[in-house]
Amino acid sequence: MLVNQGRYDVLTVTINDKEEKHEFPIFPGIEGMPLVLQELMTMQSDTAAQVNELKKRMSCFDSVIEEEVMTLIATYRVQRADMMGYHRRFSHWRDTISNPLESQGIALGFQLIYDINANAKTILSLLCEG
Repeated sequence: MLVNQGRYDVLTVTINDKEEKHEFPIFPGIEGMPLVLQELMTMQSDTAAQVNELKKRMSCFDSVIEEEVMTLIATYRVQRADMMGYHRRFSHWRDTISNPLESQGIALGFQLIYDINANAKTILSLLCEG
């Protein structure tokens, strides 16, 4: 469950009967955008690689171990909630910034979020099929 708590979104996830809380800061300064973009680029690359790896594994094995599937599903739920926080951050920047260079960075951020979400949906779909 994702709940807004002021300057943070707090995600509560239960994995193997253990509750975890993850805090995601909201609306950091625009000067942090290069770091945020780098993080999103890494996440996009990682999720694309995970799609390919999962497709290979699913074609070689009849099924993936159930515990592994549940862990991956929980992980991608957390990531999708994280993307909601990133989307809010970039929406805030888009609505408050007029610098063209920063606007290009914001557009790139939205594209990376879209790509990461598309990869996560593919992964979740593959896991549900297997």
